[in-house]
Amino acid sequence: VVRDAASEAIGINGTLEFSSTENTRLKVGTILVYGHHQEPELGVDPCPFCAQHLPHPEGGTFTIATKNPAIRTQVIFSGRVDPTQDTGQMKLGFLAMGGHVHISGARVDQTYAETIRAERGARFIEVSGTVDWKKGDELYLADSQSGVDPTAPGFVYQGERVVVRSVVQLAGGRTRIDLEQSLTYDHAEAGHRGTVTLITRNVVFESENPYSIATRFHLMIAGDTHSLIRYALLREGGRTTTDVLDDASPKGSGTNQRGRYALHFHHPSSKAVAEGNMIFNDPVRIGPNGEAALANKIKWG
Repeated sequence: VVRDAASEAIGINGTLEFSSTENTRLKVGTILVYGHHQEPELGVDPCPFCAQHLPHPEGGTFTIATKNPAIRTQVIFSGRVDPTQDTGQMKLGFLAMGGHVHISGARVDQTYAETIRAERGARFIEVSGTVDWKKGDELYLADSQSGVDPTAPGFVYQGERVVVRSVVQLAGGRTRIDLEQSLTYDHAEAGHRGTVTLITRNVVFESENPYSIATRFHLMIAGDTHSLIRYALLREGGRTTTDVLDDASPKGSGTNQRGRYALHFHHPSSKAVAEGNMIFNDPVRIGPNGEAALANKIKWG
């Protein structure tokens, strides 16, 4: 089931459940899961819902339970935040203000490996131990530079994303991973081994246009939402950067609104579980034209 025509908003006061047996893709601006006794109306700014703390949430139910790794579930957030109409910048993303959220992808048992060989120009890497990764998986090699100042002019962050072509077990407890492309940087300097991380998840939340702060999604679980988020990839999400916060208020312009993260549990008062998720390419700062300056770094959700 594929829906490439974007809906501006979807409000859930009943149940929205994705298929667990076939690939699905949904393109939407904002998904709002309502709490118990909330009116099914998405206003310009749903922020007042955040203050509601309901002891026995019912409300809407959002379910993705795609535990078969061969099945892919994709939610693409499309649109642009308009601070003149949405002063709290709550739209463009996933908001749960109560009810139930169950997002569960295929289990991932191994996320990291230590690199033994990862040389610039090579189309393979060697890692310590065995891995259960496969052809088509996305990996991320972290920057392994040592003795450099990342704030110095001209500094280049040397992390990079690669795609697996094949995996071969070698003697001596090593594994060779052939790549679809050559490495741009060295990732295992003498005396200093690097780290390679598995990005791939079969449940993906992502921004259609991640290169502007105003077009990146955020995901907020608030208040009495009962939530379980496991083994999902949140790619190119989040709008709050490491620059000085600038909230929308009588004294602020909202150019760096706090709390608009790729994954945000906002004052949860019910059970909230996050396990095995991957957050990739969150914004670090805003460029002069409102573009997102990205850091290829991984964070656990």
